[in-house]
Amino acid sequence: MGVAPTSMGRKIDPVAKLITQLKHRSSEVRINAVQRLATCEDHRVLDALMFALSDPEHLVRQFAVESLGQIDDPRATNAVISALQDKNGHVRGSAALMLAWKKESQAVEPLIDALEDEDQSVQAAAAEALATIDSPRAKQALVEALMGRNTTVIRAIRGYYIRLGISTSEPCLIHALAKNGTHRMASHFIYSRNRELEEAGYKWFESHGQCEPFPEEPDSPKWGGPVRQV
Repeated sequence: MGVAPTSMGRKIDPVAKLITQLKHRSSEVRINAVQRLATCEDHRVLDALMFALSDPEHLVRQFAVESLGQIDDPRATNAVISALQDKNGHVRGSAALMLAWKKESQAVEPLIDALEDEDQSVQAAAAEALATIDSPRAKQALVEALMGRNTTVIRAIRGYYIRLGISTSEPCLIHALAKNGTHRMASHFIYSRNRELEEAGYKWFESHGQCEPFPEEPDSPKWGGPVRQV
């Protein structure tokens, strides 16, 4: 986005105008400014979005995090990692999801801490992010969450755990299905090619009065199959 001429012959700098709007009293104006800045290819955008992370309105911060997550720059990555400490759960969750997209190994430890977040949606997003990062430490933390029966994490990345196929982990998976299961989760168990999980999946449908599982998907996780990104 460059400098645009006006009918009076003066030139307007659209990016500078949007940056100025980040200080507007209206949160709607600030939200719009952040969203529009995300579409600009300008060296000033990164600093502007980082400034927006201190906005009092959580939606401004959330949109800033989502935009920063798409910028390939170490400062942007560090800013997204820092957003895992935001006071608002939606912002923290967005930060975790953007780190899943970035697959940054430096985010592993902060994401592991987020597995204990008070907001279950943040726990789930952190688990999804860790499952995308090829790191022994990330895997260790996710296995600990599995064996510790963190039902939120297990439900979020059940496919990852099924593909790991850890011997003796079936009771932990079945516990999560019973406590925090869904129609799709039970269906994944049925198609997992693991007898214990299959039986648990059918029992879940019986106990919930459901007629039948979803049709098997082409990428339905198989017990001990290749672990891929969730």
